[in-house]
Amino acid sequence: MSPELETLNSLSTEEIKRVEGLRVSNAHGMVLFRDPVDLSDYSLHLDLVICPSVVDIYPEGRPRPEKGSKLNHRALITMFRCPLWFDQRGQAKESLDHPGIERQLRKACLEMSASLVDYKACSGHWTFEVEPF
Repeated sequence: MSPELETLNSLSTEEIKRVEGLRVSNAHGMVLFRDPVDLSDYSLHLDLVICPSVVDIYPEGRPRPEKGSKLNHRALITMFRCPLWFDQRGQAKESLDHPGIERQLRKACLEMSASLVDYKACSGHWTFEVEPF
């Protein structure tokens, strides 16, 4: 996480309401918030879930703040090792360089109102940008 937790804990009440460049990552992906976020009264472990092939900001059951507040900001999301593509029957298949995977990722981005930024077939890293929701 960047800034480091130690740094976040040392911020004043006003500073914690405008944390710039928040980046949260693990072995499955990374979220970089493009705008300052308000981390007062936050529960990152509940409000931001990064697991294989899924990033969920405010998962079902968590209250979603209005656009532009808390974590509800523009974000750049990178999924690590996202090697799935779907055949004509909708069956998931593993392949980092299947010729149809980029088309499927573009379609997935459209369905979630995101913009495809990049896909690296050699690593399976898929990067897209989301607007506040």
